[in-house]
Amino acid sequence: MENHKSELNNFKGHKVKVTYPDVHFHTMKGLLLEINDDHIVLKHDEDDVVHYIKLDKIRGISKNTKDVVPEMKKKIPFTNCSTFPDLLRAYENSWVKLTREGVKTIQGFISKVQNSHIIFIVKDEISIIPLQQIAYLSSKEVMHTTKKEKEECKNHRSSEDKHVHKPKKEDKGDAKEEKQKQPKKKDPSFIIPFKEIPKLIQKENKRNHSEPNSGGRKKVVYRSTSNRKKKRVR
Repeated sequence: MENHKSELNNFKGHKVKVTYPDVHFHTMKGLLLEINDDHIVLKHDEDDVVHYIKLDKIRGISKNTKDVVPEMKKKIPFTNCSTFPDLLRAYENSWVKLTREGVKTIQGFISKVQNSHIIFIVKDEISIIPLQQIAYLSSKEVMHTTKKEKEECKNHRSSEDKHVHKPKKEDKGDAKEEKQKQPKKKDPSFIIPFKEIPKLIQKENKRNHSEPNSGGRKKVVYRSTSNRKKKRVR
């Protein structure tokens, strides 16, 4: 499987089915996050555990032909190491799950990582496990191997710890008092613009000319109220 790394890049970001060695050959379904030099990173569908599976232990990998667009919508954190020995060193002095070829998965503590083997503690037993016997490592914990990743982790935690201040709700009594203090606005429909006054006077004059005079008296129409007061109707 190591010789097919270029083809595996087409599976990145898709849900895949991996056949790996256990007591019997089993399959694991999950989201393929990364393809490194000698192992792949797989996010399991059923839980939040991330599996780091060695390429030389994989017996097969497949995906649905209908899955064309990658499903990685958000960044999923994982421990990114180029080689599997570096990955084991990143998890040194940590609790992990190891699956050995032909042996069931065991949970324990990685005490020391050497070039050819690791010292693994399971309860009261100390075991020396050759690196070649390890099929994959599983862990929920993410190890930050570079300074940049450590700084990003600190910034992310500090942003989560900040308290978000919410604006205080106004008292209902204070809101009512403010509404009462505010002056009532005049209805804009009763406000006549200054430019419209001459037009209204002309309309009124036309209406008066069209109406019949009562009592045979001659009705005089004046353009302004001041002239109307000075003159009288004869």
